[in-house]
Amino acid sequence: MKTFHLVRLFWLACLSSLIALALFAPCLASFDPLYADPLNQFAPPVREHPLGLDQLGRDVLSRVIWGARSSLLAAALSTVFAIGLGLAIGGAAGLLGGWVEGFLMRSVDILLAFPGLLLALVAITILGDGWWQAAIAVGLSLAPLYARLVRAAMLSVREELFIEAVYALGSSHWRMLWCHLLPNAMRQLTAMATVVYAWALMNGAALDFLGVTGSPSIPSWGRMISEGRAFLNIAPLIAVVPGVMLTFSVVAVMGLSDSLQVRLG
Repeated sequence: MKTFHLVRLFWLACLSSLIALALFAPCLASFDPLYADPLNQFAPPVREHPLGLDQLGRDVLSRVIWGARSSLLAAALSTVFAIGLGLAIGGAAGLLGGWVEGFLMRSVDILLAFPGLLLALVAITILGDGWWQAAIAVGLSLAPLYARLVRAAMLSVREELFIEAVYALGSSHWRMLWCHLLPNAMRQLTAMATVVYAWALMNGAALDFLGVTGSPSIPSWGRMISEGRAFLNIAPLIAVVPGVMLTFSVVAVMGLSDSLQVRLG
């Protein structure tokens, strides 16, 4: 139990460090991430620029720090949107049952048959390019997965005896949902929300990599990987460092998710 507690604290510390990096980016970054010095492009790491300069002469470390803000914030917005929509769809299906459940779940199954990244690209085509449009598109692509998880959690709680007793007392459907079903299923749903966030990070980075998330001047880890892949032989840090940060973030979130599932399960 002590080891498990230490592991959970470790992942929490990792995520707290990433969040602090994103929140205090203006204080931690030594240079403007958009400032370019073309005469010193691909400059090697020195004391003033620990990770060197990129193909436009921009400080790589400052761009990685600012990239944490845009990448983590976009993933958070995607997760909130996916969870909200998933709760509405999955909650209605699990609560009402019957033809409503059948219609909603078959619609969800159709969406789940397509790769999430493809759904996000279709959503961006409809919504248009931009930072927040990409975040909502990722949220839309993840909402069907969370809706099915919510519905499964609702069904497991709905079979409990106290639910039948509450129904017998004349509780309305929506009061049943918000006061009894969701609170009792929240342990499972909280752990799965972290998994959704990890997927949002990866899908958001994939859209950044493809260059469909708005202005290329906004630093993000996925876009930095895309820009730096052509210069791996010259300046590998341009792509490697944001790739490591993205991987570390996903691993930290998934580690926390595993810890929560053991703790809450």
